[in-house]
Amino acid sequence: MQSLARAKPGHAPRPGEVPEGTSGLGYMPALDGIRALAVLAVMAYHGGLSFLPAGFFGVDAFFVLSGFLITSLLVTEWSTTSGIALRAFWARRARRLLPALLVMLVFVALYARFVAASGTYPGLRWDSIAALFYSANWRFIASGQSYFAQTGPVSPLLHTWSLAIEEQFYIVWPLLVLLIMRGRRRHGARGLQTLLAVSVVGALASALEMAVVFNPASDPTRAYFGTDTHAQCLLVGTALAAGLALWRRRPDPAELSAHAKTAFSLAGVVAVGVCAWAWSQLEYGQTLVFRGGFLIVSVSVAVVIAGAVLHPAGAVSRILSLTPLRFLGRISYGMYLWHFPLDIALTATRTGVRGVPLFLLRTGITVAVSTLSYYALERPIRTRVVLGGVGARIATPAAVLGTAMIVVLSTLSPAAASAGAVTGSTLPSASLPNIPAALAKAPVRVMVVGDSVALTLSDGLQHRQSRWHIDQEDLGVLGCGIALGSVVWADNFGQEEQLGLGWACRVEPRNGFIPWNQAWPKWLKAVRPNLVVLLAGRWEVVDRLYAGHRTNILAPAFAHYVKKMMETAVRIGTSTGARMVLMTAPCYSSGEQPDGTPFPEDDVRRVEAYNRIVREVAAIYPKTVTVQDLFSIACPGGKYAPVLNSRTLRFSDGIHFATDPGTGGDLIAPAILPLWEELGHEQEASGGRVLTGPPPPLSRLSPA
Repeated sequence: MQSLARAKPGHAPRPGEVPEGTSGLGYMPALDGIRALAVLAVMAYHGGLSFLPAGFFGVDAFFVLSGFLITSLLVTEWSTTSGIALRAFWARRARRLLPALLVMLVFVALYARFVAASGTYPGLRWDSIAALFYSANWRFIASGQSYFAQTGPVSPLLHTWSLAIEEQFYIVWPLLVLLIMRGRRRHGARGLQTLLAVSVVGALASALEMAVVFNPASDPTRAYFGTDTHAQCLLVGTALAAGLALWRRRPDPAELSAHAKTAFSLAGVVAVGVCAWAWSQLEYGQTLVFRGGFLIVSVSVAVVIAGAVLHPAGAVSRILSLTPLRFLGRISYGMYLWHFPLDIALTATRTGVRGVPLFLLRTGITVAVSTLSYYALERPIRTRVVLGGVGARIATPAAVLGTAMIVVLSTLSPAAASAGAVTGSTLPSASLPNIPAALAKAPVRVMVVGDSVALTLSDGLQHRQSRWHIDQEDLGVLGCGIALGSVVWADNFGQEEQLGLGWACRVEPRNGFIPWNQAWPKWLKAVRPNLVVLLAGRWEVVDRLYAGHRTNILAPAFAHYVKKMMETAVRIGTSTGARMVLMTAPCYSSGEQPDGTPFPEDDVRRVEAYNRIVREVAAIYPKTVTVQDLFSIACPGGKYAPVLNSRTLRFSDGIHFATDPGTGGDLIAPAILPLWEELGHEQEASGGRVLTGPPPPLSRLSPA
């Protein structure tokens, strides 16, 4: 995300500089101002500042700049030498980009190893390798890591998706420019005309593909991360460079007239207004953003760049050339690299501040680190003050290999328990089951229902269920709480979105999505359980839209609704004669929002409100419903415990249960499963069927 520069011997280049006497495109301070505003917008967005809900457009400003400067440099080189030295070009890119990236990757690896809780970033090794080899955007797409929707701790390297797209562009675009210009060698301006046409058609095709790939009903990460869909912004910059190069070749390259300068000044003001409107008023989930928004913003940035090139004395260019903006633009690459992992490391818990003060603290430290990086590392290597010639050819592969080794070694599973472990705690013990001898070895069929917390808890208990003669059917489903309707959810960067959950229980071989109160009767008929276990609560404690208003479970009206839905769940769950267990919800610790404030759904008061409802409903049906206090089991002393007795109990997102053998499921099984066995045998003894054979696979169940 930096400018290109080629310098005369002994001359330290500035960002945006092109060889003097070749293209007439000297150092343009306004471009540094664009970089400064772009990186600050991205930092504000990542920092959760609500006044820039579309600050992510700052990345696209960088893309337009890169496309413009890369192409200007390549065209200049062709016009002066009739060739393009590809190896030299790629070597300059490596000297400019790699040193700071390698240091940042080492920092992140060591932070994850020695500071963050063990297991917080389970995919960090491959995230780092992908960032190192500039393929992070496709890595995140393939692994399902969303740029917007939070399902766990955000990877400290999530922001490297844009660096990957730029580097892929740096590899492919010079080759394409060389082929186009070489193919049109004898036709003068034809090469530039072809380059302009390819850029325009490519930008439109990329924008069209993004519009087609984007689905308003699903996560937009694929449309956002794709090199193919996001190339439009880079190609707008290349089109501008080709167009300006053609303009300079006109027969009468006189200075702009006064009217033309006025027109460029007005166009720059309008373009800045469009960018300001888009960055402050649009949101990532809106259709306009993905169906034309990126192209509109990119063209607006290109207009500002054109004004800086053709009329540097214009009002917009003068403002963008202010000294503080020029300084921040000079170190903007380091700011982009460092701000995201520093945001993750500098939490409100560690710093004691949140909101705007936290953003200012993070920004100050980011600027300090980036300044040190620029003057002590990036600039000396780029200008060959250190590691020039043969030294660079030896040091580069060695540094890349060394960084990869540090990443691999630091992401090996530690032997010690993670930070925050609770050791030596005593779990609530279940009483020994009182089981008739005739049924002691009979199977008990248990149907577990609820949300993804139920899904992971049940999965973790599967490894120990045979000891208690339990045949478990795990039907927990992501998002399948008992409260239907919409939730108000915050994305990875604090921007709110509305999610509809009425369709969330998914049994979809033929008939698609249906709510749980329609799915359960079909499941009960097919599974024929002795015992139904319900674990919900996570989606009941988030902010909700109910009766047209935003609310939560602490409000009496919504709490009353949740209670009625739980009563419905009991009536359906016991309709076939099965007994039922209502589990209390565990506590949660899903971290901090980007501005340092805790997530409201982690508030233990909300969890306690839900658990009171569980007990109230169970009291209505004393003969068929039993409460199992999962909160006390998973949260000793009422506090969140990621590890119990040196075993990982909860997943790194602070919500779900660990599922692998040897984790917390093995530890808490003796506190949970004996009750299931006893209640299941009681149901058998009171007339319920003693079942044999497994239930039919879920894929055979029809929701209709």
